[in-house]
Amino acid sequence: MKYAFISHNIDFVTFLMNEFNLEISLEECEIYNNLDSFLVYFDQTNDISKCFAYSSMFNIPPFWEYFLSLGADINAKNDNGETALFGAASNNS
Repeated sequence: MKYAFISHNIDFVTFLMNEFNLEISLEECEIYNNLDSFLVYFDQTNDISKCFAYSSMFNIPPFWEYFLSLGADINAKNDNGETALFGAASNNS
């Protein structure tokens, strides 16, 4: 799955997810700046708070606002225990 993220091949990411039940890693979406895979994850899981926690890594303020408007928990943490505010501060957003 990692190489599908790196190549930004959304069709292959979707294929791997549907056919082999592989989960999209939001951390790898962030590392490889793969917004398309991030949005596929959100579409499939509808996990607003987890997506909000990782959304600051893309440095797109309206993106964060969108998740907040959907009712995301402002104190939601990513898998490393960091909030969106911490991620934004780390990226100088």
